[in-house]
Amino acid sequence: MLPLPSSVPKKIFDEPCRAQELHADLVLLDDLEAREEAERRALAVMGTLRVLELASERGLLDFAAAMTKLEATSFHMPAQLVQDMLTRDAARKKPT
Repeated sequence: MLPLPSSVPKKIFDEPCRAQELHADLVLLDDLEAREEAERRALAVMGTLRVLELASERGLLDFAAAMTKLEATSFHMPAQLVQDMLTRDAARKKPT
């Protein structure tokens, strides 16, 4: 296991360390520092927004409605990323 840098709070590394110990195929993380640490440890990382987008692609939820609900919380979402995902969602819904 890789050593923890002393300048970063231990909580940032809890999930990546746990995932590594469990030999997880994928880690769900949104915190940027935790994501960077997981990637440094060669773990596959996915964020909440991508999970929601995949669920929408499979017809399990309405992505735009999920974004509206998520925006009403304290969850931080990069505006450009959300816009790109909403654009892809709209394109998927267009009749061909």
